[in-house]
Amino acid sequence: GYLASQLPSAAYMNKFVIVVDADVDPRSLNDVMWAVCTRTDPAEDIETMRQTWGSRVDPLRAAGLPPFNTRAVIDACRPWSRLADFPKVAEASRELTDHVIRRWPDALGGTR
Repeated sequence: GYLASQLPSAAYMNKFVIVVDADVDPRSLNDVMWAVCTRTDPAEDIETMRQTWGSRVDPLRAAGLPPFNTRAVIDACRPWSRLADFPKVAEASRELTDHVIRRWPDALGGTR
């Protein structure tokens, strides 16, 4: 997370870096936030980096100050020390989910 937060493509104007396991789709905000809510202990898994690369157009930057910001690195992975006993993810198969959506499209939004 620390390394990713400093890559030029991620560092400019970025304030949050969230690290997830391979079973979480990083392109899905729902999946990422599910991981944050179920795998992050705020006291242990959120680090704050101060004076990181920011931008002069950041609306939080006070006039006249250097373009720095604060960044949070959030570990939303299963705890390394508990991999063996961490609860497995309970989810329906793709086929079952598709069947339910086809059967009740109006109630479930019709898309996955």
